[in-house]
Amino acid sequence: MSCPLGYKPKAVDATPLPDDITGEHVKLLAAFDSLLPNCTNLSTKLDECREKIAASSTGGSCLEESRSWMGCFNRRSQLSRAIVETCGGEDNNSHGELQQKYIGCMRQGSKNISAAKQKICLEPLRTFLSCATSVTTNGV
Repeated sequence: MSCPLGYKPKAVDATPLPDDITGEHVKLLAAFDSLLPNCTNLSTKLDECREKIAASSTGGSCLEESRSWMGCFNRRSQLSRAIVETCGGEDNNSHGELQQKYIGCMRQGSKNISAAKQKICLEPLRTFLSCATSVTTNGV
């Protein structure tokens, strides 16, 4: 996704996810992601505009593409913040932090991952998603 002012974050290796034996973890991830505005198309348009201008000898501007992308990014950030403030509990846990707790829970104890253990470890994410759905339905 595009970043304002040419900023590109450094790549960080993600913690590998434990096996999703029930398929529920993937469904929860997709459901949460679908709650937030999708800025991918706007990001692509901005990247294409920047590449076109960089290749052009006459210059140009990507102001409209940049404004559109920033508007989407700001709506996404505002909604994410509202979800964390409303649904993050006493520690204001974000979805990412709950993901890390899920990974830790799944790796605790025995090496055998069971559907019962996954159900227990997914409960905080299920609760967070339910609350986040309410926040997005009721508006920010």
